[in-house]
Amino acid sequence: MSCNTVSASDIQAEVDLSDAAISFMDFFNVESNFDIVLSDVYVAFKLLNRLRKTKAFEVNHNIQIDRARYRASIVSANRMMQPSKPDDMECIREAARYAPYAEGIYDDYRQCLQSAGKFSQDTPYIYLPDLGENDLCLSNCFRLTEFDRPNTAMVYGSFINERFGELIATPYCILIDNDMKKVIVVVRGSASLEDLVTDLQLSPESMDDIGRAFSFDGSNKYAHRGILTRAKWIVNDIKEKKVLKNVLPPREKDREGHQLNGYSLVFTGHSLGATCAVMLATMFKPIYNDIKCYAFCPPGCSDECSEYVVSIICGNDIIPRVNVTNFEVMRYEFFEILARIRCPKSKAIKQLRRPYKDIQIQDQVDRLLYNIEQIPNHTEYYKKLQSFRSSRQEEVIKRFPPHKRLAIPGRIIHLKHGLDDGGNLTKQKFIPYWESRDTFNELTLNLIAIQEHSIGDLSHHLNKIAQEYDRGVDDHCLFSGLESAHASYSPSQEDQECIEEDEGWFVLCSMPRGLATLIPALLAFLAIVLSMIGHNSCTLLARNVEGLYFNTTQSSRVEVTAVTLGLYSYGFEYYIDEDDALSHQCSLHSPQKDPDSYLRVARVSATLAVFVGLWVLGFLAMAQHMHLRNTTLAILSICLLICALCESLVFLALKSSACYTYPDKLTADIELDPCSLDTDSSLVICAAFLWLLAAAFTIHAWHPLR
Repeated sequence: MSCNTVSASDIQAEVDLSDAAISFMDFFNVESNFDIVLSDVYVAFKLLNRLRKTKAFEVNHNIQIDRARYRASIVSANRMMQPSKPDDMECIREAARYAPYAEGIYDDYRQCLQSAGKFSQDTPYIYLPDLGENDLCLSNCFRLTEFDRPNTAMVYGSFINERFGELIATPYCILIDNDMKKVIVVVRGSASLEDLVTDLQLSPESMDDIGRAFSFDGSNKYAHRGILTRAKWIVNDIKEKKVLKNVLPPREKDREGHQLNGYSLVFTGHSLGATCAVMLATMFKPIYNDIKCYAFCPPGCSDECSEYVVSIICGNDIIPRVNVTNFEVMRYEFFEILARIRCPKSKAIKQLRRPYKDIQIQDQVDRLLYNIEQIPNHTEYYKKLQSFRSSRQEEVIKRFPPHKRLAIPGRIIHLKHGLDDGGNLTKQKFIPYWESRDTFNELTLNLIAIQEHSIGDLSHHLNKIAQEYDRGVDDHCLFSGLESAHASYSPSQEDQECIEEDEGWFVLCSMPRGLATLIPALLAFLAIVLSMIGHNSCTLLARNVEGLYFNTTQSSRVEVTAVTLGLYSYGFEYYIDEDDALSHQCSLHSPQKDPDSYLRVARVSATLAVFVGLWVLGFLAMAQHMHLRNTTLAILSICLLICALCESLVFLALKSSACYTYPDKLTADIELDPCSLDTDSSLVICAAFLWLLAAAFTIHAWHPLR
C-alpha cells in the first residue's frame, strides 16, 4: 500500500508506478526483431482503425435488424433494452437518476459547499453537518436544489484529495434521495495527479483478506490494486465517521421506527470512482442485503457481481477496455496487420492519407489487406510472428492467469450509436443494449474513444433515453428512418461524405479531392494578389490632358499627359522630353475632400472582395488537408461569385465625381477628358476573371469522394 501522507511532488515512482513501468517495458520489449520503422507504425495503426470501423459499420446495420424485429414483436435473443420490459426500464431510470450524482462529485458539490460556507476552518473540505444525537435531523443538511434535486440532502462529504495530497484519499459523499428512497454513496473518479498514480497501480490484488474481513468469499477474486487501496480508505473513513451507520442502520430491527425505514443503499461513481463503488458494494453486501451499484464507465475487476452491479458503457469508451489482455491482442494485431498488407507500403500510405466514406472502408480494406487465411506463410516475418505469438501467450498466461484478469463488473449496459430521422448514424443518439464482457475485448485508439468517457455526456444521453422510453416512443424516436430489416443501409449524400474524426479528419497534404480544390485555391491566391495591387494603385483610371506643363526650364520641359486616379490616390503622368520617357507621381486624396457615393461603393466592394477572398482561400487551403462537404464547397462557390461581383463594382469609380472635377493641383482653366481605364485596371479585370474561374472549379469539385 502506498503512503497516504505525501504530496504530488513526493510520489516515489519506483514504488507507486512499478506496475505501470513493468507493463510498459514488457509491452515494448519484443524479443523477436521485426525491423519496424515509423512508417510501419503509421500504416499499421491506420489500418487497425479502418478494421475497427468496418466492424462498427456492421454493428450499425444490425441495429436496423433489431429495430425491425422489435416492431414485428419477434421474440429472439435480441439484447436491445426495451420499454416493455420492467427490468430494462428500472435500470434505465435509475442509471439516468444516479449519473448526475457521479458528475456532481467532481467539482460542483465542493464548489457549492465552499460558496455557501459549509466547510469549517478546523476540517476544510470535509462537510459533516449536525444530524442530531437521537433522531435523524436533515434540516441542517445541504440540499442539491441548485442541481434540480431539492429532495436530495448531503449528510457527509469528503473532498480531500489534491488539497492535502493524500495519495489514497478519495473524494466521496453520502446523499439521501427522498424521491427514490435511497441512501447513495457517490465516489469521485480520476481528477488529479494522485488519482493518475492510483490508475497506474494496475496489477491484480487478491480480495481474500478483504473477504474474510467483510464476511464474503474473496477467494479467486481480484481487483485493481490501486483502486482497491482507495476503496479500503473509504471504508475506513465511513467506519470512522459513522455517518452511514447512523443514517441507515445495517440491521433490519434497528430500522424499525427509524426516519429512513424502507430506504436502501446504492453505490455509484464514474471511472476510477465506479470501480471503487463496486468494491465498496462488494464489501457492504453482507451487511446490506438490498444493496445496488451503478458503475459508469468502470475499469475492470474480476468479480462479476451481476446480482447487484450494473455497469454503463458509452459507445467506444476506451477506459473500460483497458486491460493487459486487450493490449496484448492489440499488439499482436499490430504486427499481424503488417503481414497482411498485399501492396507496396508506399501505395498503402498514399491510400490511407485520403479520407474515405464509411461505406467504402470495407472495399479499401479488402484492396489493401489479405484475409487472415491468405497471409503468405513462407516469409521470414511470418515465422517471427508465429514464434512471437506462442511465446507471448505463454508469458501472459503465466503472469495473468484467467482467474486474475480484470474485466467490466456486473451486468453491462452498452449505449450504442443510434440512427437519426433519416436512418443515418449519429453520435447524438444512443440505443441501450445488454452486452457481455466479450464485447469489449478490442481497444480503439482515437479521440472519440476518449471523448465518450465524459460523465457529463453520458448523463445527458441516459436522461434522454429515459425520457424517450418513458414516453414509449422508441419506435419513432430511437429507431426512426428505416422500414425493413432486410433493407440494405442506404445513407444520404451528406452521410456518405461524413468522415469520422478518428479516420484522420486532418491529414497534411492528403488532398482528398485531388486537384479539384487545389486549382481554385491557386486561382484565389492569384486573384487576391492582383486585387490588392490594383486596389492600391493610382493608375487604375486616367484622364487625358493637353497643354499642361510643369517645372518648365530652359534646359528641360515636363509635359503632363494625363491625370491618373485610384481608389485612394491620384497622380500625374509626366512626359520628360530630355529622357523621352513617362513618369508618375502619386498623392493620396485630400482627407478634407469626402468621396462621393460611387467612390465609397467602389472602396467597400474592393475591401469586401479581398476580405471574403481571404476566408475562402483559407478554407480551400484546408481542403488540401481535410475533407470538405459539398455543402461547404457550395458556400465557397457562392462566396467566390460574390468576390467576382465586388471586384467588378470597383469600376463604379468611373462614375465618381473625381472623373469630372479637378484635382487639387489643377485650376479650372485646364481642359480634362473624362475617365478611362488605365494600366492597372487590367489587374482588377484579371482578378475578377480569376474569381469567376475559381468559382467554376469549386463548383466542379462537387462530387462524392472516390
